[in-house]
Amino acid sequence: MREKNRFQKSQLENGLRIVVEPMSQTRAVTIGVWLFGGSRCDPPGKTGMSHLLEHMLFKGTMNRTAYEIATAIEKVGGHLNAFTEKEYTCFYITVLDEYLSIAIDVLSDLVLNPRFEVDDFINEKQVILEEIHNLIDTPDDYIHDLFINSVFHKSMLGESILGTEETLKAITLDDIIAFWKKQYIGKAMILSCAGNFIPDKFYDQIKDAFSSLPSGTKPDFTPFAYGQDFQKKISYPISQSHVCVGNPGLSYYDANKYALVILNTYLGAGMSSRLFQTVRELKGLAYSVYSFTDYWSDCGLFGIYAGTNPERMTEAQNMIQVEIDQLKKAGIPQEELAWVKEQLKGNLILSNEDTQVRMSRMAKMEGYTGSYLTVETMLEKVYTVQPEDIEATAKKVFNQDQQYSVLLQPRTI
Repeated sequence: MREKNRFQKSQLENGLRIVVEPMSQTRAVTIGVWLFGGSRCDPPGKTGMSHLLEHMLFKGTMNRTAYEIATAIEKVGGHLNAFTEKEYTCFYITVLDEYLSIAIDVLSDLVLNPRFEVDDFINEKQVILEEIHNLIDTPDDYIHDLFINSVFHKSMLGESILGTEETLKAITLDDIIAFWKKQYIGKAMILSCAGNFIPDKFYDQIKDAFSSLPSGTKPDFTPFAYGQDFQKKISYPISQSHVCVGNPGLSYYDANKYALVILNTYLGAGMSSRLFQTVRELKGLAYSVYSFTDYWSDCGLFGIYAGTNPERMTEAQNMIQVEIDQLKKAGIPQEELAWVKEQLKGNLILSNEDTQVRMSRMAKMEGYTGSYLTVETMLEKVYTVQPEDIEATAKKVFNQDQQYSVLLQPRTI
């Protein structure tokens, strides 16, 4: 028997929102602290600050060294991690239910009591420089940064989350401390938890651990702007060519979002997708080919990636364009639309068995909409999408006049 929805929401006096969903069928529990700010809130000329600050919080607190932070969770078999995105930063821990108190203590310590030592700051800058170099040396990842920069050129949304060597040099330790005080405040944070725990006891623990968090004022995202360089070719010391092609997408709030999810699944998500079957299976043009979407508060992105032999890149690009044009012209055949909906149903239900996925989904819903949708409600929205919705969304998103393309090609001697 399916466990009924047990989602609960509360808020501390300092503005910290708490969203939880107990899951009695598991021994795992995942807790996450979400800061709604992200790299879109980085100061001009100092991109990478949100990401650098995320790293600095792991370097030690007033109560723990960096080693003690790591061992506090790993010695009980848990997992601690964090990531920075365009509009949020997340710190999360997954542990057995019996160790939830330790996870709460470590997370609150990270967020509220960072140590900010000069030596740690210098070392962590070097670590991120290595992360940047690693990205640049990985063309199938690097091209995504180039692509988003092309679409949202000269706006913070288009800048790299990691920053650059120049912008990292411009960031001082005083900048980091001031940024932490400004960004890490109750009104910009959400605490999300999913797994096996008792909500009332959990709430009391969170109140004790986070009551000293200042309220503050929630930061605004910097406006976005579209670039005007629609076709970009970059020579690079590589042997394979890589391409990203796509268009501005839909925001998190757009009513057509579910139609675009279906479009993306049909076109480029998985081995049964059109792109995989035509570009890879039929013609053998690429090992990796897929489509992807991003949804933000005021805009979005739809893209397609492929990597292939430079001599066959034009053929691969033409096949990709044929699939896009076919979607714009005829949408998705009715029988295949039914398959895609079933595919999404399975993906959604199976992923919701994971405490980390459920924790993340609650936090994003609360952060963007202030509301919660059950899996059943989301599936209803998927199943109500009609062929005419698919066709209209395809024509809206795949606008030929606003199609961007970035080609990373081998450098000739």
